[in-house]
Amino acid sequence: MQHLEKWTDWLCDDKAGPLNAALAFAVIYCLVQVVVMTLSSHWAGTGVGVDESEQLMVMRVLATGYGSSQPPLYTWLAHLTASLVGTNVLALKIVKYGLLAGGLASYFTAVRRLGYSSRAAAAAMFGLLLFPQIIWEMQHALTHSVAIFCFSSVLFLALVEVLKRRSLAAYVLFGLATAAAMLSKYNNVVFIAALFLAALSLRETRAAIFDRRFPISIMVAILACLPTFHWSFAHLEDLLLHSDGFGVAEGGSAAATASLGVFGLGKAILNFAGLPIAVFAVAFLLAIRKSAPSSQPWPWPETLVWRAFALALLITLVVVLAGGV
Repeated sequence: MQHLEKWTDWLCDDKAGPLNAALAFAVIYCLVQVVVMTLSSHWAGTGVGVDESEQLMVMRVLATGYGSSQPPLYTWLAHLTASLVGTNVLALKIVKYGLLAGGLASYFTAVRRLGYSSRAAAAAMFGLLLFPQIIWEMQHALTHSVAIFCFSSVLFLALVEVLKRRSLAAYVLFGLATAAAMLSKYNNVVFIAALFLAALSLRETRAAIFDRRFPISIMVAILACLPTFHWSFAHLEDLLLHSDGFGVAEGGSAAATASLGVFGLGKAILNFAGLPIAVFAVAFLLAIRKSAPSSQPWPWPETLVWRAFALALLITLVVVLAGGV
């Protein structure tokens, strides 16, 4: 137990070169996975799923759209990587684990920039790995969802930088981060809207949104997304290609459809977040037993995150009920 505590202390508080040890551990893991997955694909013929097989076919060319319902950012990154290392499995793994490492690093950095300790940032970063979609599905089968994870974390970090610095460069970068999050996957608009509304709802963050430079962020985001939006509206049949997979009006009557939608949403939430909810609930209960409840209000960064979660759930519920999904 003492060795475990020492290793945990080193991982959370010490450095490995220029990086925090926890962050270095995550980066090294991703680098090792790039090598291992590439070699296993070469030797055993494994390591590429359906989504990555599709990327191998389309990443040879650079285009504003690729004939599917997904935005092109992931394929652009794959194309750029392929231009350096060739169109092969190595390029795919570099993109996937580069995005995974980027997402973890951005989240860690955002927590530190908000004034929390390295230990808290490490706990937050490793806490993300409790989600099966991140620790397993993203590495095993998914592509665009990895981009969502990365650029949502980058967007959160960009918002923190806007709140901390309030400079022109910070607002420009926030616009670019918003565009990247949107071009990762279109359903990420839920997270973008929830984060924006949560920032508007807090006194500590509202001033940054009403700043005269915020329209610059909006213009940068629109300009960065404009070519892809134009392609999508010009190819609506491709954009809506998989809309039948949402089960629209599947229940027959409005009440039955709404019930099925709410049940499906609850099931999806449980599948996605059941494990971390259980772990955090146990940790929270243990922490309460060891310390007296504080009468102080929650720090505003934590309130911001919780409100963003709540608003994202509310927006999703409204979409489910209104769209009969």
